[in-house]
Amino acid sequence: MFVQSGGMAFDMPTGRLDGMISSVQDASDNLPGTTLSAKEMTQQFAQHGLTQDEMVTLAGKSRVIIITIASTY
Repeated sequence: MFVQSGGMAFDMPTGRLDGMISSVQDASDNLPGTTLSAKEMTQQFAQHGLTQDEMVTLAGKSRVIIITIASTY
């Protein structure tokens, strides 16, 4: 609509930029399980070169969302 009314136009790349393939097996093998202890999660993230701070940033948010949803219902 913006371009049709005389506004500027530009190309915008689309699609995911984090990988070129998507595999259920890769996800199952690499994503942390929901029953892992903090120590097990730290070890799993370390295998991928991530620190414990990075683990908290990446995994902590999803855990808070799951807990919030579970306690709501």
